[in-house]
Amino acid sequence: MHLSPRPLLLLLLLAACGGEPDQQSAPLPLAQPAATHEVQRAGTNFFDAEGRLRESDQEIAALKLPMGLEPEYVDDGVHAFHTVVPLRKVLQYFGPRLVTGQVDTVGESATYRAALPQNPRGSQVRLDVTIAPSSRGGASVRIHELPSEPVNPPSLDELRQHYESDPNNTQ
Repeated sequence: MHLSPRPLLLLLLLAACGGEPDQQSAPLPLAQPAATHEVQRAGTNFFDAEGRLRESDQEIAALKLPMGLEPEYVDDGVHAFHTVVPLRKVLQYFGPRLVTGQVDTVGESATYRAALPQNPRGSQVRLDVTIAPSSRGGASVRIHELPSEPVNPPSLDELRQHYESDPNNTQ
């Protein structure tokens, strides 16, 4: 008995396609981003039972910082942090804790201008707080302590007198 090439090819294709799927042909789960793994590893450490970020023991100018912020640098009143926590969760944390009349938004980023912490203790240092997506995943947080205004600013006459007595003044 001789089989022509066409039916033989058909039998080979059916044999290759039939049967139970093996381990290699089963679909693989998609890999999760590294930031998601970090948050899952931290799990209940960062979040309360309702899924909100918890306060840490750290604070800047009476503003309690959330769990999960990793410091990047501090320079002349500017504090920069990174977190693997999703941007949305970080914004939900800071929004109710900052009192300001100006919030600037660009894309997903938000900057709370000249804000005061919700319940400040002691001195009232105003802050510019910027929360933005991070190129490493998660979010970046930048807190700039704004210089305070003098308690007793000089009067116009005092400023004029100082200006006129300045030897560098060439008028």
